Amino acid sequence: MANMLIGERFLKSFNVFKTKSNQHYENVKTFQRCLPSVVQKIMSSFDIQQRSQFSILSVGSGTGEVDIEIVNIVRQELQKQQQWSHISIFNRAIEPNLQSSNKYKENIAKFGDVVSSRYEVRQQTFQEYQESKEDPVSFDIVHFMHSLYYVDLEQTVLYCLENQLTEMGCLVCLMNDNESICNTVLMKQDELSNKASTLAQTSEELIKMAEKCGWKHEINCQKLFVDVTEVLNADSVEGNLLLDFLTNTENFRKSANNHVLEVTLEFIEQLAIAKDGKYLGEIKESLVFIYK
Repeated sequence: MANMLIGERFLKSFNVFKTKSNQHYENVKTFQRCLPSVVQKIMSSFDIQQRSQFSILSVGSGTGEVDIEIVNIVRQELQKQQQWSHISIFNRAIEPNLQSSNKYKENIAKFGDVVSSRYEVRQQTFQEYQESKEDPVSFDIVHFMHSLYYVDLEQTVLYCLENQLTEMGCLVCLMNDNESICNTVLMKQDELSNKASTLAQTSEELIKMAEKCGWKHEINCQKLFVDVTEVLNADSVEGNLLLDFLTNTENFRKSANNHVLEVTLEFIEQLAIAKDGKYLGEIKESLVFIYK
């Protein structure tokens, strides 16, 4: 029976995906373009005499690289205005994966500015975090970077808007669109196994919810590509790790039956764009801001 991708194998697979798609670099460019105006809107509501801290809650924080980039962007905006320069930053990270949490702490020590920023890493699920009643903190930004897939979408968004955000706070969500290769390959797996869809929630669902509820929101779309060439090579270590990531299955090439493996590989090849001797799968993402 196939096992879902978790733990150390997930980290290895995800790292290959990030390398083959240049996702981190592309996401950081988007944050640098879009987040400053969000920070400025939030700060314009501050009573500077009453506030000394800008607070960020990161859910599904992974190994911390994205959190550190976001904290850096916030700090740069604070330092642009003399009246904001004294405000420190508090970043709380919620990450259930033990290996990711440990790596997060290592990355803070290496790359995080711990002089003007304070990081706290909690190794727990978001549900566990919700159930813990300790230390109530309101956050100026709550963000889910490709992590809203693992929770109840409507319940989580409402909880954040009603219980976690400050009065002028912002919920920031980066999610795959329906047509992203990451989603279409998972849909194919459900079809091949004749089971109900396990497809993760998409940006379209979040946007539809925001429109239905009348929430003020902004959408920033981006497109990038993941090099899936090595997925088609049975002997490639990186290719097999990337195949695991795309199917969310540990050792997919060995655990899937021959028919499922063959159809999946053909499907990935058909989805991909052939260019300069490589096969590139299209990733469509949306960065969605929902204001309280």
